[in-house]
Amino acid sequence: MRCETMGQTLLPIFRSLLASQLVEKHGFSQVEVALKLGITQAAVSQYLHDKRAKRRLQRQGLMRRVERITRRAALQMSQNRISSDDAMRMACQLCAEMTARVHK
Repeated sequence: MRCETMGQTLLPIFRSLLASQLVEKHGFSQVEVALKLGITQAAVSQYLHDKRAKRRLQRQGLMRRVERITRRAALQMSQNRISSDDAMRMACQLCAEMTARVHK
């Protein structure tokens, strides 16, 4: 998978999983998640209900790694230890790692 494609696939999945973790595991409302991530509540709702992109990573065997990083980011965000920018940097680092692995 090309780098651009990986990023276009990974970022929505990362945000979707992050939103899900913050709502389901950490008790945030959709509005609170939207404020934390700097997106609209409608975008959070769409992330919570969209499963299409997730299937693509599952087929490639990458979903567990994404879920692990997302759980860590959600926990740290819920404790105000990292910002949404920090979480997105985690997603970028994950994308770079996955792209490198795919191109090996």
